[in-house]
Amino acid sequence: MSSSESVEFNTFVHDVYLQNQGKRICQFEYNGKKFWLKQPEKLRGIWRILKPSANLAFKNEIENLQRLNILKAAVPELITHTENYLVLEDVGRTVNLWIEDPGTSVEKENLILKDCVKALTDLHRKDLVHGRPALRDIAWKDGVIKFVDIESTSRSENLTKNKIRDSLVFIHGLFRAKVLTQEQAKEAADLYGQYCDPVIWQKMLGIVNKFYWIYYLVRPFRSVAGMDLLAVIRLFEYFRHNKRF
Repeated sequence: MSSSESVEFNTFVHDVYLQNQGKRICQFEYNGKKFWLKQPEKLRGIWRILKPSANLAFKNEIENLQRLNILKAAVPELITHTENYLVLEDVGRTVNLWIEDPGTSVEKENLILKDCVKALTDLHRKDLVHGRPALRDIAWKDGVIKFVDIESTSRSENLTKNKIRDSLVFIHGLFRAKVLTQEQAKEAADLYGQYCDPVIWQKMLGIVNKFYWIYYLVRPFRSVAGMDLLAVIRLFEYFRHNKRF
């Protein structure tokens, strides 16, 4: 946008901020487009002691988004920011909302899952990691995936470990989703295996194999297991039935 348009936009955003002070995040529209305004977390009570650096965390979040935008990572574009707020483009509904919508066809669900697989493995190829790529932290809009609330972009010696963690969290999320059939989850996991770096995939399989004893420990509780534990059981069974070891 031009300099005059930028001034008008920033003035509008500041008014939105003044009307929503203290609200962690809110959505607004400008010239027919949707945006999100996010403010530093307001800590209360004991959290002021446990999480004393809310403003520093907010500053780090802005710097992280700037770096990711420069790297052209699949994250929302940082439109503008001040020390009091940041503004992000709207990137559509998160994947969990798409697949939970009765109006979303199975074909579209599978397409969205395929886009997720490709986007996460592309992120890893840039030597970036998400930290928690659950379906609720991945947005989809018109075939474009954007990751929200990225927790880590480490390039440290733990990069391989973090990629493996991303992979396990994502696959666990597939088997945790209530509305996905087991066949859909398995097909998406298979696809992830095809797109994933073979080194990362094999190391992940080694970890699953190492801790496979957990499966025998928790399997008797299958009938009373919550969604997280049930997803763990299904994850182990997926690798066993597909002879991935």
